[in-house]
Amino acid sequence: MIKRKSKIISFIALVALLSVLLFGCTFTSVDDHYSVQLEGDFEVSFLISCEKVLTTEGAFEGLPNTLKPLIPKDGYFIPKVDVLCVEGDSVTDLLRKICANKNISLTITGGNYIASIGGLSEKMYANNLGGWMYKVNGVFPNKSASMYTLVEGDIVEWLYTCEPGDLGELEW
Repeated sequence: MIKRKSKIISFIALVALLSVLLFGCTFTSVDDHYSVQLEGDFEVSFLISCEKVLTTEGAFEGLPNTLKPLIPKDGYFIPKVDVLCVEGDSVTDLLRKICANKNISLTITGGNYIASIGGLSEKMYANNLGGWMYKVNGVFPNKSASMYTLVEGDIVEWLYTCEPGDLGELEW
């Protein structure tokens, strides 16, 4: 019985090794998967959430079937992580760097309008609502993300909204 278990374990290890060699599979921890490696001068916190798509009644169901598999099960493209910024980086600069680093699709139109993150675009619903908004330190700034310069300790949140008011009151 022990020899049989040993052979089964050896077989499983061999299959895993062959998978890595043949198919380029790699195994990473959750922390490594979400970590963002950037160089910079100071640290800020950052997240990208589409949690409202999962918690707003009918929102997930209203998405095109081709998009549903792209929505993270926990609602976060990037959960809160600490990242390094270069002096002068804007919120948009940091978003571009993180999306490129983590291979998350990003569509910016008109030079600075965030139209899509991770394939989740504005106006995805029949009511023609929905889109990306950002907060810094818990407040929705009254300026374009490309005009907001980050400083040490900022907390940046990119949030998908499904309907007016679902992210709280706008305080400008």
